[in-house]
Amino acid sequence: MKYIKPEAATSALVALVVSVVATAAHAQSQWTPSLKAADSPAAKPWEDGATLAVSSVDGQTVAVADAVFKLERVTDTMSANGFVRQTWGPGLYLSRNSDPAKRTNDRGVKFSYGGLWVDNGPASGARTSWGWAVDLKAGKKLSSETVAGQKVWFDRDSTRLTGGGQFVYAPSLGRLDPNNLNRLNHFYTASTRLYVDRASGGSAVSGRVSGVEVGLRADVAPFGLEPLALLGSNLAVVPTAGVWAQYQNDLSASGGRAKDERQLFGVKLGFSFSRPDSEGVVPGISLERTVGSDLLTGRSPSGVTKLVLSLKY
Repeated sequence: MKYIKPEAATSALVALVVSVVATAAHAQSQWTPSLKAADSPAAKPWEDGATLAVSSVDGQTVAVADAVFKLERVTDTMSANGFVRQTWGPGLYLSRNSDPAKRTNDRGVKFSYGGLWVDNGPASGARTSWGWAVDLKAGKKLSSETVAGQKVWFDRDSTRLTGGGQFVYAPSLGRLDPNNLNRLNHFYTASTRLYVDRASGGSAVSGRVSGVEVGLRADVAPFGLEPLALLGSNLAVVPTAGVWAQYQNDLSASGGRAKDERQLFGVKLGFSFSRPDSEGVVPGISLERTVGSDLLTGRSPSGVTKLVLSLKY
């Protein structure tokens, strides 16, 4: 279903609700493909695209890629209290880092089921959305061990089950001036999920760990969501910025694996070459710095600075 775009710089959450009210009072269902950097069950004004990057990892130049492709059955329904969406379907995932010392090659297939609720408030008011999802992944991930003083890398079987929720709050921007297409947009995200990670194969310790993850993130488009023309050129971009923090705590472990804690912090400055909340293909470029580790993407502790080419659909 194609959503009607409201006034310039209006939150994509507003567009979601207004469009459904205008076009249908009953459930509508269709298959929808998507390409992003990561899953996000709640509705955000805009999201990060799948990335291919040339990076500096602790002083060494490497290649990095992060992508999630999904083909989902999407069912949209309007209720008395807001907009409701349910999704389910298969997908593919990839998280790769070619750093010889801290390599990551996490890839495989996935199946997810999720839901979304967006409040049905006035167009000029703040917007909130709640999302929830259960995700099952099966694939391969790289592990390493030291043999005769040298680090040896090998593939292991990996199965992960996660389930949790996400809350997004987009503050009110007030009544928009139709003559002012470029104004501040910002939103805030809080998330939590439970996870079970099972690894087997190779000579490393096999077993399972279970735990909880919490995360906070803030995103801003300081000049609005309409592309700005660069001086002296026909190129127009939408500047965005984001900062986030994530914490994972293993609550149990079995089969020889040990419990652990992990933190991941990041900051990003991005430029989209069309409205980041647009339907269809949205190309972009960004500079990103992250520090820490992430069990659910197979990332070992490291500091990563990357110049990212991104593509969202």
